[in-house]
Amino acid sequence: MRKMCTLLGSLKLTLALMLIIAIWFSLGIILSTSSQYGNTFRLLNDRLVADSLLTLSTPSPRVWTPLFHINQIQQKILAHLPSPRIVVVTWLCVALVLALMLGLNLICGTKEWIFGFFKREINLRKLILLVIHFFFGIILIAHLISSISGFRATVPLREGERLKLLNGTVMKIEKINIEEST
Repeated sequence: MRKMCTLLGSLKLTLALMLIIAIWFSLGIILSTSSQYGNTFRLLNDRLVADSLLTLSTPSPRVWTPLFHINQIQQKILAHLPSPRIVVVTWLCVALVLALMLGLNLICGTKEWIFGFFKREINLRKLILLVIHFFFGIILIAHLISSISGFRATVPLREGERLKLLNGTVMKIEKINIEEST
């Protein structure tokens, strides 16, 4: 068990996971800018993770433009993929598994580091690093909880409109003020 925890908390696994995540999210960028899968990826913004995995629907026709054109790469990569729902849900599931593995790597690495920390002399720099890792883990857990059980929606903001929220509260948009930062 100790060898398994040491392996799961190793820096080599961290680097391998980071490389795989970078490649996986690059594929996600290619998929999200394609005309076939773009709208399905866009639906992920308005849904919770559990809803996306269970009820992601087939997208409507494309109504937006990608930020950059990578049409030839997209055509080669996307030529033989199945329906948008299957591809996007698979992409999301693999992204979740990678995030969970990275979280497990963080937990095991922190556990190994804490045991080593108390065997040695207490060093302020290493203590600060431990605190940063601890709070990073809390942020990851809070993000996971909010993405599973929170509330997500895209709300069009227009002056004079009323928006009824889930808890019965009504919000009225009186004025929209756009300011440029200097």
